[in-house]
Amino acid sequence: MLIAALSAPLAPFLAEVGDRANPLEDKSSEPSIVVIGPSTAATQGWIVPREAAGELPRPIPNFKTSNTLAQQRAWESKVGAIQAQSHSIQLRVQGGSSKAVTLHGLTVDADCRESQAGVHVLTLGAGGLPSHMIDVELDAPYGPRVKPLGESGVENPNPEPATFPYFVTESELESFVITARAGKKMCDWTAELEWSIDERMGTTKIDDRGHAFRLTSPTSATSRMVLDPAGPP
Repeated sequence: MLIAALSAPLAPFLAEVGDRANPLEDKSSEPSIVVIGPSTAATQGWIVPREAAGELPRPIPNFKTSNTLAQQRAWESKVGAIQAQSHSIQLRVQGGSSKAVTLHGLTVDADCRESQAGVHVLTLGAGGLPSHMIDVELDAPYGPRVKPLGESGVENPNPEPATFPYFVTESELESFVITARAGKKMCDWTAELEWSIDERMGTTKIDDRGHAFRLTSPTSATSRMVLDPAGPP
């Protein structure tokens, strides 16, 4: 299991373990984080077991908005589909009070193994999300490689790279998109957002409803299938 981080330098008090939050302290000022995805609008299809691929609907269901994510998850579970090559996770971060919460960075933890065999099922079309962009190479040789996605230091960059720190309150939020990629292996991964308020440091775990996100490279695919998207089932 390997870990990598994208972060700004932390203030000296954050370097001391003794300054971590007392678990009995009031948590009302902590940031709230909404995780959206992974969504089909920003993935390179799925690896589907060969026996299930022959039973896939033609055309395939179209999952492109957040209100169809539950349908997408149900469909993936039903056919045993694992998202392939890349997918994107959107984070919306908002403070819990009028006090500013400093967002210092993001750490990614990945557990990688051999890629999943099966049929690589692709759909036509793709989508994007306007946010601070982060790129993660999950199966990089020495652990996950986390970096801003886009060109910093230019006017109106597209995409806009994430450059920590950021500041949020209950009336001001920030949006981030983590684009995770698996070049050769299958990876289960989670992330942690590092933050502080006053003289208290904390982290919030980013995962898939209590489980790790899963992504596989299509390198072990036995065949490829391209299906046109249609409306939700």
